[in-house]
Amino acid sequence: MTVSSTQSYIEYSGDGTTNSFPIPFYFLLNSDIGALISDDSGTVNELVNGVNFSVTGGGDENGGTLKSSIAYPIGTSIFIYRNPPATQESKYYENGKFPAISHEAALDKLTMLIQECGWKFDALSLNKPSIFARYFDANGNRISNISDPKDPGDAVNLSYISELEQGAKSYADQLIAKEHEERVSADKAESKARSEADANIQAQLSGSAPLSASAFSPISWHDQTISTSVNIPANKNAWSFGPEIKISPGQVVTIGAESFWTIANGKEVNQ
Repeated sequence: MTVSSTQSYIEYSGDGTTNSFPIPFYFLLNSDIGALISDDSGTVNELVNGVNFSVTGGGDENGGTLKSSIAYPIGTSIFIYRNPPATQESKYYENGKFPAISHEAALDKLTMLIQECGWKFDALSLNKPSIFARYFDANGNRISNISDPKDPGDAVNLSYISELEQGAKSYADQLIAKEHEERVSADKAESKARSEADANIQAQLSGSAPLSASAFSPISWHDQTISTSVNIPANKNAWSFGPEIKISPGQVVTIGAESFWTIANGKEVNQ
């Protein structure tokens, strides 16, 4: 016979009922057929010829049939392939008659072994899409067990990227925490300074501290915001730089009798 087809494998999908699968290619012996089963999670198991399945049609150039011991469910794939042993069993005798039939069978087997190497190489190796391509095409498959990169052009694995991401996140968190602490510290310092300034103003107004000199008023303060309530005693003229003064929510400025609070933009507030 001749090996007239390059096909040496076929794949079927399980449907939960079928357990008989045609083998549309020539194989020498029933034992030369192998099979793999893949479930919907991608787990692959090798089936055992004579245990998990049986084969008929060895030696028939039209192929044969594989019959599995069970019907595989929907979501599974059954891969049937020709897998002859890599042996040479034809024997030639000196001065003997040329064994044409066994010689042809040996050539058939050699052709089958070459075809097997071809499809396994194509299916299992990482290939370039053409001889001119300068890259490999994984055809949608994962590439696993990649070591950590060493040189700039090396591929990287998920673990390495995750470590870089975690390191960057930790560094960013540290910077944010440091900035937060600095801002809180600055806010506290500013609040303390404002409170001290307001307390000093109140001390001036009550006469318990020397008054700041002013050409317009013996009492003055220069902050734009009053964050602590202030009482201006009676018969006092208080002076502030404007153009406007803001009073923090919940705080008040109390102006005593016959007293004035003058703001630099010309506005005047009295009792």
